Amino acid sequence: MSQQADLCSVETCLRKPAYAGKCVGHYRRWLRHGDVDAYTPLIMQGNVEGRFFRKVTMARAEECWLWTGALTKGYGAFRNSGKRYEAHRWAYEFLRGEIPSGLTIDHLCREKTCVNPWHLELVTRQENARRSCEWRWRGSIPSREMWERSDTLMPSWVVDVA
Repeated sequence: MSQQADLCSVETCLRKPAYAGKCVGHYRRWLRHGDVDAYTPLIMQGNVEGRFFRKVTMARAEECWLWTGALTKGYGAFRNSGKRYEAHRWAYEFLRGEIPSGLTIDHLCREKTCVNPWHLELVTRQENARRSCEWRWRGSIPSREMWERSDTLMPSWVVDVA
């Protein structure tokens, strides 16, 4: 057996192969990035704005800009300098300005992954909760027209009472 077979298949690596002829480190890098030479940490791959917007599917200003990166509870999650941010909050602060304490952000478009700052409005937590409940109920409460349809199983006396 040659000495070459006892080494990682990456030319400059002197470690023992573990998987597919590569050492553990190069194999993991190959799985993660598709390239054993991909070693540049994310922090070195451009400025923070570039890293952020590479994870956004941009559209026209009036349309949703959808976050394609990591999600936490349905909202975009973004890391910068070791700190975790909600993607929509980061986008608002970057493009519109600081979020005052006591206020939160409401998605006017109701799309949790939207980071378009013009779809976001500063509101109190109470107002945000009220709007959220109102929006949820609007979509699930049957309309009077639905109850009045002849093919529903609702008795006619219920329709007459309303």
